[in-house]
Order: sequence, then structure tokens, then C-alpha cells
Amino acid sequence: GTLTIAGGGTDSGLYAVDAGTTLNFSGGTRNLNTGTNVTGLGTLAVSGATVNANNLLDIAATGTALNVSNGVLNVNGSAASGVLAPVSISGGTLNFNTTSAVTLPSLTLSGGELGGTGAVMVTEAFNVTGSSIISGTGTLTTQGVSTVSMAAGGGFLRIIEGKTWVNEGTLTIGDDDYLFFGYVSGGTNTLTNAAGATLNLSSTAATPLSFYTGTATFNNFGTLNQTATGAHAISGGIAFNNTGTVNVDVGTLTIAGGGTDSGLYAVD
Repeated sequence: GTLTIAGGGTDSGLYAVDAGTTLNFSGGTRNLNTGTNVTGLGTLAVSGATVNANNLLDIAATGTALNVSNGVLNVNGSAASGVLAPVSISGGTLNFNTTSAVTLPSLTLSGGELGGTGAVMVTEAFNVTGSSIISGTGTLTTQGVSTVSMAAGGGFLRIIEGKTWVNEGTLTIGDDDYLFFGYVSGGTNTLTNAAGATLNLSSTAATPLSFYTGTATFNNFGTLNQTATGAHAISGGIAFNNTGTVNVDVGTLTIAGGGTDSGLYAVD
């Protein structure tokens, strides 16, 4: 079954969500305070409420999934830690403001925002299938296959408000999509392609790495591949620091901004 909580309030009790069932917060502001826990093997959904998980949220680790489609889910303090369930955000905001880092087996952004001050690691697939946001000062580390590929034309992933994204796997920016640093609220934002990692610029967008405002840095310690025909650029507002390898396999790549270089550029 499904239990829907449509109004606000303050809780100090227990929600037990069995396998195959869903607890859905759809409206109001719900504070899960001291004494509260959400347990079980089911699904936790937020579809319009603001939920402040201030105590325990065990279902984040034991459940089937965390789904946010509207509203806000704030996972605060010691509410969650360690390896959690797969996360899907199609709208609204999920903020991990956790004291300890959390690990997600997979993350799908089809809209909405992943934010917060806590560190988040994604060990397997990270898929961006609709225009979305990653924000906040918590570092996002992706270790598997990450793909920015949206059906709608001209989609983008916003990187804002002090976000650091470290790619340790293979990241591909595809279709005609792009990463948009600082749009619209700025911040000091950084993308790092780690040693041993690969970033493929496979998008037909003119600036697959675009800049709006704030401070933006792209550090390449691994391999950067330009693989789309036509003319493309790393925006002039982005500092590009290269100690790895840049391969221009197809088309034209313009590095329009400043930065430092001690790596290799190969034009094939």
C-alpha cells in the first residue's frame, strides 16, 4: 500500500514502510525530529512537501529507493550515512546536509536539484536525462559511467553555489547538451576529471562547458576527448588547468579562457 502525508506537522514516532509499499509526503512542512525514524524495505517519496529529516532516516539505507518529484527533502546531521538506496530526482530538491558522507549505488536526475553540504559518492550510473541542478558545498564524486543526455533539445546541467564535482569514471556530455557553471546564482564551482578518468565532449553544443557567473574551474588530470564534429569551445569564463591528456579526435576545440598546463595535447 501507500501512505500519503498531505499536511505539515512535527513527528517523534516511527514510520515502518514494508517492501513493495511507499511512504509519500505530498504537502506542508513535516519535521522528523528527535525520536522519529522511518524504517523498512519500501520506497520513500517526496512529491510536494518540505521534509526535514532531523533524527533517523534508516529507510534511506534499507529501502528500495528515494524518489523526489516535487518539494524538498533535507537529510540533516546523522539522519543517514554509509551506503544508501538508489536515488531519483525528477523535480524538487534533495539536500544531503549530513555529517558523514553518503554513497549512492546510482543517481538519476530527470529534473530538480541535488544539493546540500554533505559529501555524496555515486559508485555506478549517474544519468542526467532532463535539465537539472547540482548545488551546494558538498563534493559530488562519480565513480562509474556518467551521462548527460537529454531528449529535449539544448538541455543543461547547472553547477552552482559552491559545487565541486569529481569524475573518477567515464563522463560523457552528449546530444546537444552542456554543463552550465554558475547559472544563475553563481558561486565558486569546480569540475575535476581525476587521474585515470575520462571525459568525453560528444555534444553538438557550441560550448559544452559553458559559463554564466561566479568562479568556474575545470581541472583535467585524466583524459579529455573532443569527439563531436564542428566547432566547440570551453567557455572563456572557465579556468582550464591541464595536467592530463587532451585528445581532439574530431572537429575543433577552442580553449577560450586561462589556466595552467603541464599535460599533453594531441590533435588527431
